[in-house]
Amino acid sequence: MNLSELSEYASPFQEEVLPRQEPQTDTEEMRPAGFLRRALAFTIDCGVILMLFQSLLLAGLYGLQLSESREGLGVSDLGLGLINSLLFIALAYFSFFHAACGQSPGKMILRIKVVTKDLRALSPFRAFIRAVSYFLSGLFFGLGFLITIFDGKKRALHDLLTGTQVILTP
Repeated sequence: MNLSELSEYASPFQEEVLPRQEPQTDTEEMRPAGFLRRALAFTIDCGVILMLFQSLLLAGLYGLQLSESREGLGVSDLGLGLINSLLFIALAYFSFFHAACGQSPGKMILRIKVVTKDLRALSPFRAFIRAVSYFLSGLFFGLGFLITIFDGKKRALHDLLTGTQVILTP
């Protein structure tokens, strides 16, 4: 049997290797996502983060209930631990999804994606800095998010700080 005869017996599940395509710069294709779509995606993501937090909170409370020693755990310590846990979950969530695929679950649902100014994927470091910058955008009654309405490229404060943009996906 030669090589051409073997190709007939290739698995139907084998993927065809295609050359990597560079991002298109067609303005029709790379339109910026608007404020409402971004806000709805962020709301969906916050709901997912809260569900993750609640499940971890319930698991922790169950573990605390099983524990015999509850001494030394003050209300302020518990509150600070909860706030730190929620912040960690939010940072890890956005950092992971934006670095891994450019889309969090909320962005996937609404078909938008985070890319750099030159339409490349975010590095893990840039994704983390962008996630930290969300908190800056939320200061002063969310003014950093509202900048999206007035910016020509529909970028928020965290986009301006990290050199990113949110675009519509096909």
